[in-house]
Amino acid sequence: MYWGKILTAFLAFGAINLGASETKSDAIKDMNKSSVITNTAPVSEQNASENVAQKATTPQKLKEAMKAYDEAELNFDLLTALELANKDPQSAMKLYEKAFLKTNSQVYLLEALKLAFFLKDSKATARYLALGDKILADDSEYLRVKVGYYMGQGEILKANTTALHLANLEVNSRNYSILGATYYAMDNFALAKQYFEKAYELEKSEENLIRLSDVLLNRLDSSDAAVRIMETHRRIYGCASGMVCEVLADVYRMQKKYFEVAKLDEALYESKKNTKFLDDMIGIYYYMKEFDKIIEILQKYDYKKDLIMDAYAQKKDFATAMRLAREEFSKTENYDYLANEAIYLYESFGDKKTPDQINEVVAKFENIASKLKDPVHLNYYGYILIDHDLDIKKGIDYVERALKDEPNSVYYIDSLAWGFYKLGECEKAKEWMDKIKDDEFYTSDEGKGHVSAIEKCVIDKNIQKIGEIAGGIKAQK
Repeated sequence: MYWGKILTAFLAFGAINLGASETKSDAIKDMNKSSVITNTAPVSEQNASENVAQKATTPQKLKEAMKAYDEAELNFDLLTALELANKDPQSAMKLYEKAFLKTNSQVYLLEALKLAFFLKDSKATARYLALGDKILADDSEYLRVKVGYYMGQGEILKANTTALHLANLEVNSRNYSILGATYYAMDNFALAKQYFEKAYELEKSEENLIRLSDVLLNRLDSSDAAVRIMETHRRIYGCASGMVCEVLADVYRMQKKYFEVAKLDEALYESKKNTKFLDDMIGIYYYMKEFDKIIEILQKYDYKKDLIMDAYAQKKDFATAMRLAREEFSKTENYDYLANEAIYLYESFGDKKTPDQINEVVAKFENIASKLKDPVHLNYYGYILIDHDLDIKKGIDYVERALKDEPNSVYYIDSLAWGFYKLGECEKAKEWMDKIKDDEFYTSDEGKGHVSAIEKCVIDKNIQKIGEIAGGIKAQK
């Protein structure tokens, strides 16, 4: 449409120029004829009137040509501004300003103003606001930019006054939200809540609800009210975009209502298909020791079959865990599943294991020893060899292989320290144990037992050395 206007204007301008040129040529011819005729006969009245008419229309045609040219230039500038709005907003802004100065049209001033505000050009924004102070005084877009400008300049009272005018001029959710934001900036949280509520009443958007919930939760200490309104919204609208449900889940997490968090995690997963919500839910159920729930969720969503086996093992159903491990090995030929089976077998024997039971587990590991790559399996088998005094050096080799992959693992470091302790290298064992900085490890029964044994070993070795030194001195005397 714009190109058509420009083309038409340029063609009109060219045609008018061409007409003027032809007229001038005709006038010269007539003048030549006139001078010739002057010598022989007077000019006729008809010819004289034609000459006058031609001379009179030339300025009119020129005026029309200039008008067409100006319109063409304006249209071209506007088309260019539209094209540059995203690529070069600075240039687009100047073109809109040029169009405004040429036409005094508030439409072009408003476009220049919006681009200046977008560019965070405070000087240009202030200048355009001043130009529009009268002609745009009741324009809602102008007023919204004005509020934003005042807020950015820290002139909160002016922003609030403008926002009040805007909200009275045009009642809608957006304008109430803006007014609420100005009161929020003024630390008047009661009025901020009032206008955020009005905004939410008019438009049940998640953005409006989040603003209202923020005031209730973080400024007015009304978490119960925030939860009620968010829960009502969730029941009606679900967790489509996830924003409200994620905020609600965070509130429940702070309140240690973990089952409620898990329910929201499932709703969020079904809405957004992001497995982070499944992982969070499974972590919660592990913490709560709800292993049946873990199995149910993992089977429902066909997710992380390894965790299904582990959940059965956690609930002491080792037979099912081992069966699932064998089935997965048959499907995949992944030897990690046979290593898991060996671990479940070891755990199934309880605390007091017979030599035959231990040998049965070792035989399973030895059958796949060359295939072991997972550091968990390497450490587990290595620790069995160390703890049961089967082959301590070989056990240390397995643990060291695990540590190459995960050098900061508390459990692998503990296994290695325990191996050196078993070899009687107590100082070396203590050096490794001292690398552990995990408080949870030191409060565990196994951790406390290993630390105590190693420290006692070091003390006993030192006493032995002192005794040997004393005995040597006595012998010399």
